[in-house]
Amino acid sequence: MATEKKSYPVCFNSKRQYAVWEEGAEDSNPGDSRYCTDCTVAYQRQMIAQHRCAHPCTSFSIDKDGFLEGRRRVEDRVRLKEAA
Repeated sequence: MATEKKSYPVCFNSKRQYAVWEEGAEDSNPGDSRYCTDCTVAYQRQMIAQHRCAHPCTSFSIDKDGFLEGRRRVEDRVRLKEAA
């Protein structure tokens, strides 16, 4: 679990990097998994090793359009009030 509290997710290198992701997310609608949707297995492993992954249980699958998609567990989304 990520240990440092920041004004942006700890898997991002800076607040600016997160802001750029948020701008792009307005057009792509990442859904309930937010920034984890755009993560990759390799980056997740790197962030877990660095204790910078707040959602290590995120799973990955290929979506209907053939793109890799990260999905947080429903329990995590409900706990964080990100799911209805």
